Amino acid sequence: MGENCPQSLWGLKVLFNLLFPNLLATTTNFLNENAMGQSDTPTPEPSPKNHARILHNGFFFTKSSTHLGNSLIQFYSKHNQASPVPGQIENIISRSGKFYFTVHQFLPIDEKTLDPFRFYPHLPIKLYSTQLSSLSEEVQVGPQVIGHIAKWNMTPHCAAIVSLSSVSVSSYNGFLSFDYLLRIDT
Repeated sequence: MGENCPQSLWGLKVLFNLLFPNLLATTTNFLNENAMGQSDTPTPEPSPKNHARILHNGFFFTKSSTHLGNSLIQFYSKHNQASPVPGQIENIISRSGKFYFTVHQFLPIDEKTLDPFRFYPHLPIKLYSTQLSSLSEEVQVGPQVIGHIAKWNMTPHCAAIVSLSSVSVSSYNGFLSFDYLLRIDT
C-alpha cells in the first residue's frame, strides 16, 4: 500500500492480516509450486458447454427443443440496438464463465398485412411472421436480454407477440389493466 492510501484501508489491511495470518504465505507457496516447470504460454480456453436450460435472475430460459415457451425471448440485436426484437433460443452455451444464447429472430410481417395493435401504442403487442430468420445471432445473457415473450399464432403466417417482461395482467373492478412490472436487467 502506498503513502497516499487512506487510513481506513490501512486499518482493513491490519485487520485482514490478523484474521488470516497465513493466507499470503500459503497462496504464494501454492502459486510458486504450480508455476515451476510450466512455460509462459497461456492455457487454452475450455471448449464451450451446451446447456438445456439455465436459471437467470429467477427466470428459466431453455432452448426450443427443451421447452418452447421458455425459449421465446425479447432481446437487443447487434443489428438493431434501438428497440428489442423477439426471438427463439436455439442453443445455450457457456464459455469462460458467461452464458450465451444462439437466437433466431422472428421475421417482420409483410408490408401488406396490417397490424391491428398499431392503434394501441401502450399495449406491448405486435404482429410478426411465424417464420424465424435462417440466420442466428449469439446474445450474451445479461443486459441484452429483456425477458420472455408470449406468442399466439393468429394465422399460419402471422403471430401476435407480447413482451412478458413489461406486462402483468391484474384485475381491478372487473376490468383488466396492463402494468409495467418486471424487468430482467442485471
